[in-house]
Amino acid sequence: MVTIERMTAAPAQASLAELVQLALATQPNAQHRAEVQKLMVHTRARRQGIGQALMTAVEVIARAAGRTLLVLDTRRGDGSEQLYLKDG
Repeated sequence: MVTIERMTAAPAQASLAELVQLALATQPNAQHRAEVQKLMVHTRARRQGIGQALMTAVEVIARAAGRTLLVLDTRRGDGSEQLYLKDG
């Protein structure tokens, strides 16, 4: 599992602004696959391209790990749906 996260503010007041997890499949017949999990951007940090940057980062990491298929789940109508549709 690969986790990318960034904290904001001073350490004593830090809050998590964004997070994404990438799970690399471990099954022998799924070595080409990875799953994007828990892509989250704090409501105060949305609409600034952070979600797109996180998706780009996990794509780069997945490619470097030899993964050619990324999968993720979302709910129809969820705010993240547009990000995923735009990203392909």
